Amino acid sequence: MKSKSILFAALLVCLTAAPVFAAPITLLSAAAATGPGTAVMPLKAYATWSCDATITGAPTAVTVRIEGTQGGTTFDPTGMATQTCTAGQLAAGICSFSFIGMPVNLIRGNLITLTGGTTPTVTVICTGAQP
Repeated sequence: MKSKSILFAALLVCLTAAPVFAAPITLLSAAAATGPGTAVMPLKAYATWSCDATITGAPTAVTVRIEGTQGGTTFDPTGMATQTCTAGQLAAGICSFSFIGMPVNLIRGNLITLTGGTTPTVTVICTGAQP
């Protein structure tokens, strides 16, 4: 009976534990031209991601794609998430988005579109979470 109580207590702790978050990961740092950033290996295979693309230089169009792979060097061209920033987001200088159910071994940002503005740049920082 005592071992069942200990097992139940351990299970209860696991079920009520707070989600585990990754430290924010910079996937693009002041990117001034389209193209992929360097792939980064998260500490864990986080399945849920939240990202902020901060934008400078008042561009008229920005599209960011987050791409992942299970360990190879080839990334799926459709990516895990693609975000085209709205006019309001461009004016605010930040474009936030999230995606779920996509654990990967390597992750990178890819700046697909960057047009207009005066020397525009895009920085993408993502945080992973594991329930």
